[in-house]
Amino acid sequence: MNLHLRKTFTNLFFTLTDFNSGKVFYTVSTGMCTYGNKRRKLSSQTIELMVARLIFFLKLYKIRRVQVVLKNSVKSYLRTLIKEFNYHGFPIKQFVDVKKVAHNGVRGRKLRRK
Repeated sequence: MNLHLRKTFTNLFFTLTDFNSGKVFYTVSTGMCTYGNKRRKLSSQTIELMVARLIFFLKLYKIRRVQVVLKNSVKSYLRTLIKEFNYHGFPIKQFVDVKKVAHNGVRGRKLRRK
């Protein structure tokens, strides 16, 4: 299974998809786990709640291998995620970093008329 991590300014999304077809099996976000403001949504306790929900789903369907796909730079939350997965007996198989690539940059300024 692929576990896609996507972080916005106020939320963090985990999406579990199939390796081959890319079908979405399960989605959980920090907004689903807590009520409150931005700081509470991105706390490590909220990440632990999200991982607990995700691990319940993985145990229910007997999924053993997980590959993590990072969409943005997820810093401190990744450490909590790895710790929780290893604690519950789900080793992470591989990390894949998918970043957007700028193709040609921004358009330059117009030249001044003489």
